[in-house]
Amino acid sequence: MTADTASPDGALAQARAAAADDDLARAEAICRGVLASHPEHAPTLAYLGLICHHADRHGEAERLLQRAVAVDQRTGGHWLLLGVVLRALERLAEAEAALRQALALNARLSDGYLALGALLFSLGRGAEAQETYQSGLEQCPEMAELQLALGNTQAALGDAAGAVATLRRAALDHPPAMAPSKPPWAPPSTNWGSMKRPWRRSTRPSSDGPTTPSPGAIWGWHGWAATTPWARNRPWHGPSSWRPGWPR
Repeated sequence: MTADTASPDGALAQARAAAADDDLARAEAICRGVLASHPEHAPTLAYLGLICHHADRHGEAERLLQRAVAVDQRTGGHWLLLGVVLRALERLAEAEAALRQALALNARLSDGYLALGALLFSLGRGAEAQETYQSGLEQCPEMAELQLALGNTQAALGDAAGAVATLRRAALDHPPAMAPSKPPWAPPSTNWGSMKRPWRRSTRPSSDGPTTPSPGAIWGWHGWAATTPWARNRPWHGPSSWRPGWPR
């Protein structure tokens, strides 16, 4: 069935549905068809950038996302994706700036706090990472991912009592298994409990360490953050902002 690119929003919905069915080639073709007729449709630019990022075509992903934020400078999700792609390109200062812009536009963008905190921690700025996660929890107190990231950061910084308190609170707030949605940049792991969504294993080796972290921390937030750029996972799974309905 041919997508009706005369309606960019409708065609983009078809692209997301194709991606949900593991047909990335069709999803990409639909997006390119939309852009041929509507070259400044920011949601399609961003979604095609996400698909290219997943396919390890980070340079192309960045160009698409730069176009998306140029057209629509007020959508935090576009800036978040741009930050993720810039980190994959190892342009870390630009990645940080993009992630901070995402949060300035949308203080409830929980994925932004996770991405920025992980970036800061990987740069040896653990105290700033902790502050980022705490700020995220002030805005999104329901997010178990942020509690777990904060607890692991506290442990890494030597605050054992604080880490235990934070992780105990996470366990109480999110019984019985503390199984939050896996973020789009998280590495493959064998201890994700009852996760039902498939996650693609990243095969890119890291110059600083293994792609898959040691299971020392409960959720391994910083084992992988410090040793691998970004694990690329299926763009149609993960937190709500990364599902086929994204960007809203």
